[in-house]
Parts: sequence; C-alpha cells; structure tokens
Amino acid sequence: AKHSEIKMLLFRDDLSETVRKTQNHLKNDGSHIRLVNIGSTSFPWAEPFRNVASGRTEAPGTKKSLTIGEDDPFTIMFTSGTEGFPKGVLLSHKQRITVSILHLLWVRGFSPRLLNAMPFFHQTAQGYAIVTQAMLGKPAFQFSHFDPETYLRTIEQKQITYTTIVPSVMVNALVDCPTFTETDLSSLELIL
Repeated sequence: AKHSEIKMLLFRDDLSETVRKTQNHLKNDGSHIRLVNIGSTSFPWAEPFRNVASGRTEAPGTKKSLTIGEDDPFTIMFTSGTEGFPKGVLLSHKQRITVSILHLLWVRGFSPRLLNAMPFFHQTAQGYAIVTQAMLGKPAFQFSHFDPETYLRTIEQKQITYTTIVPSVMVNALVDCPTFTETDLSSLELIL
C-alpha cells in the first residue's frame, strides 16, 4: 500500500481470509483502502461490488462522475525485483490503449473469444488480453487457477479463438491431459 498508494482493493470470495488478515496491517500503517468484494458473499468489513459498480458510495443514491485523461494512471505494475525490492511502474491509460491497439492489429481477421490463464498483475493479461477484449466488446473468460481438463473443456464449449498461456508449462499440461485427444479445439486460432 505504501508503494502504490492504492485507494481500492477488489477481491474474490476465496481470497477473503487473506484480505481480512491484511486489513489489520493496512489500518496499522495508516492506509485507508476501500475493500470491495467481487464475489457473492457479504463481509461486514468490505463493500459489495454491486454498490461500487452502480456508482453508489457510502450514502445510497449519490453518484460521482469521473473524467479520465490519456495521461491519467491506469495501473501500477511491479517489476520482478531482481535487484532489490520490486518497484512500481506507473502506466497511463494512453499506454494501455496503445498496447491494446497494437494487439488489435495482431488479432484482426478473426472473432476474438479469449480464454486467459495469465494473472492480472502480468503484462499479458492487462495489456494484451483484457483491455483489448473490452475495447472490442468481446468476451474474455478468466481462469484464476489453471486446470488442464477444465481449460480444454472451456475452449470447446465457449468456442475460444485465442488463449494466453505460458507455453512451456501449460501447453505440455494440455497435451498430456487425458481428454486432450477427444476435445474439439477447432475454434482455437492463436496461442499467445
């Protein structure tokens, strides 16, 4: 929190215990971060996402408008910290849009239906995958944990046209999966 000066933390139900434990640390260091649960469970110490998504704040019925400029911050990505502590790199909306436009040029010519296995803190998920799909108004399916059998089934059932995975590890896991040969992967056109 000190490095990024974040104002809001979004989390899923399965991470609630980690966030709850972190909450005490955040309060002790003076951070005032809105905790927002994007899952289905209600926690007395967190806001439900539906309130934030609808524009509701602490007082029901109030709305805030937000104007975002191209140089305004979009995200802070942290370096790997190979030479010390990871450092936050501030990326603007313009940077993210530019990367997405470049990606759009790459994926042109087919209907992009994305299955993403990369975490959101990774450049591929943020820059190439999710923002691009949002710009296109096309579906993006996100996996929080990679399971080869479920992944293959999702490609077949959702008619996924491209996916983002770590080739050396995940492609081998997919090929070695017992259901690989019986899964229809004909919709898949690109592995990023």
